[in-house]
Amino acid sequence: MTELPQAFLSQMAAQLKGEMAAFLRTYDEPYQRGLRVNPWKRPTRLPEDCGERVPWEENGHYLALTSTAGADVLHEAGAWYLQEPSAMLPAAVLNYLLLLGWAPEGEQEIFSLDEMIKIWDPARISKSPAIFDPLKLRAINAAYIRALPAEEFRKLADPFIDQAVHVQIDRDLLCANLQPRCEVLEDIPPQLDFFDAVLPIDAEMYRNKKQKTTPESAKEALSALLPVLEAQTDWSRDAIFEACKQKAEAMEKKNGWLLFPLGIALSGKARTPGGGTDLAAMMGKEETLRRLNAAIEAL
Repeated sequence: MTELPQAFLSQMAAQLKGEMAAFLRTYDEPYQRGLRVNPWKRPTRLPEDCGERVPWEENGHYLALTSTAGADVLHEAGAWYLQEPSAMLPAAVLNYLLLLGWAPEGEQEIFSLDEMIKIWDPARISKSPAIFDPLKLRAINAAYIRALPAEEFRKLADPFIDQAVHVQIDRDLLCANLQPRCEVLEDIPPQLDFFDAVLPIDAEMYRNKKQKTTPESAKEALSALLPVLEAQTDWSRDAIFEACKQKAEAMEKKNGWLLFPLGIALSGKARTPGGGTDLAAMMGKEETLRRLNAAIEAL
């Protein structure tokens, strides 16, 4: 890694806390060039070596390291400018920067760009120094993510899903479960490490005081679910949940007693983006039954 001044490292560690390691890893990542289109000019063409769109900036594109886009006449005309992708601030970061050392009237903290421009008043700049709070930044980013249209969130999330998932799944359903829980997009891949292959399952993972489950009751629950899911022809999430709910009622059990073990069996994780029936619908019937049989045999 590039050697950095100790004073700088100490200052950043105090500010970033748990995110310091991720910050330092960026120094070992390959350098990337970028181009940002001027949205007010909208050029009719882009440089030939202009690459894929930057996921977090609709006007940003990756550039080859050898690109001559800076010498293009359209660059001179202001149609685009060169900027590192990491410096292309999404709206959530602009919103956060607005609140550093400045306060709007009222309690509202989340603003669109047009609202930021409208409400800005230099008279409200604080005389006290601003405090960088990464948790506040994550909270604002999460609010922006939750407000995105489903299609836009899917577009932003797909590159991060690609890092962890290399099998066919229902991505629309996955994103519907991810979006309300997502604070930053880079948190997505670690949540999805079970889709390619179920993680090793310790029988004690089935033990849950709230759901009143044990490894023994989990085997009973999964064995009861197996024929229900084998007979299921409508593999939509709601239909799967309804079939499992009816089975729980027939057994005089609560839904959680039956479905908590299903989520463990399909993922090998206690926390996943969606419950057991969501995961089953995402994975498809064949993979669900394969993992369910393997879990029962292991128990």
